[in-house]
Amino acid sequence: MSTLPKNREFFIKAAIQNAFSRLKTWFTEDPGQAKSAMERREASAMAQSGQTLKAGVAKMAQLRGYWEDSTFFTTSLAKQALSCVFDHVKEGDPVDIDSIFLEDFGKSASQLFQYWEPIPFAAASLGEVHNAKGFDLSNLAVKVQYKGIDIALRSDLEHPDLLEHLVGASMGGAVSAEAKQTLKQLLLSELDYQKEANSLLRFSKAFAKDAAFVFPVVNLPLSSSRILTLTKLQGEPLLGFLAHADEEQRNQVSINLFRYGYGSPIVHGLLNTDPNPGNFLVLDKNKLGLLDFGACIELSEDQSTYERVFWQALLAEDSEILRYTLYKMGVAKEAIEFDSDRYRAWEKLLALPFLTNHFQFTKAYAKELTQRTVDLVLGQRFTLPPSFLLLWRQRLGLIALLGRCHGEGNFRGLLLDMLRSVSMAPAGIH
Repeated sequence: MSTLPKNREFFIKAAIQNAFSRLKTWFTEDPGQAKSAMERREASAMAQSGQTLKAGVAKMAQLRGYWEDSTFFTTSLAKQALSCVFDHVKEGDPVDIDSIFLEDFGKSASQLFQYWEPIPFAAASLGEVHNAKGFDLSNLAVKVQYKGIDIALRSDLEHPDLLEHLVGASMGGAVSAEAKQTLKQLLLSELDYQKEANSLLRFSKAFAKDAAFVFPVVNLPLSSSRILTLTKLQGEPLLGFLAHADEEQRNQVSINLFRYGYGSPIVHGLLNTDPNPGNFLVLDKNKLGLLDFGACIELSEDQSTYERVFWQALLAEDSEILRYTLYKMGVAKEAIEFDSDRYRAWEKLLALPFLTNHFQFTKAYAKELTQRTVDLVLGQRFTLPPSFLLLWRQRLGLIALLGRCHGEGNFRGLLLDMLRSVSMAPAGIH
């Protein structure tokens, strides 16, 4: 029997409307106390909706939790309330879960594995993850899709308000229907775990020579479109690690996150569009364990070229080439947009981590960059065409995550190394 609630339309509308309830509160209560109480109520309600409804609503709650944490919620209790949606929502019915194995493999989970733990150790928007042990005694993490979640997600994504929220940072209303359709198709593709397995294989191959990154290994014979069996990585969830990490540890993790998040598209032409904190583990020696490759794309040749030229121009402080590249990307509608004070402030802020050999990402920096980007999009100075919506959505999410880490490093040098590896480093820049 499915655990998915009925009348999703009602619950979705309630979850979205709750995001705007703060306006009434601001005008009827003491501003300081009201904001804290309102944010806590809103975050708790959003987390509860995400945990219960899963699918698109859970994804909205997760996005608010890690991206808009820097711009939307400010109180620690509100952030704490949303933290649970990064790697746990209400688990599915065990009978439904076992029926997935019977339908896909003709055998129950207990028959396919030497040991099967029926209670999941993690659960997310589309599926839950169980501990298991193979007959070769290998430790496994098995992700199983919730029964009927495909119908629920498709239904959720037909709701225009929810889809706009999933664009992120309140930019959905200013993004074209074509771009939102691109995002919708990507989210629907997460229902295919075989596609996720292929994306994981591409990423692990791309970073195979870099010991700082550890990827789980796919067990293809025990995987299907709704079941993904992987070797289990032993590490600590990123947010838990940051709660006790010292300065040196935070710096190293920040550097690894930057190298992975920026290096994937710049060096390898790959993009994991979901930098959810729950997708990262910290392993021994501060290595980064990478999880969840459901929302991945490969950049086209043109996208890769523009991406590299963009950062090349930024490091060379060549504003003319930088702006022309934005125009060719389709991000800026007309060259006249670059004359605005709003754009110049955005360009200066974007370049800030790369002007010197030392920079510290902070929540304040992430908040300001996100807000200035939103202002340009909402003011119709910028647009996010389909080919670059996902790239910039990932980038702002990654910077929000780096802001949480509060790490310092030579990010200019790291960016230069990436461009050198593809023979695109600007001449005379060190």
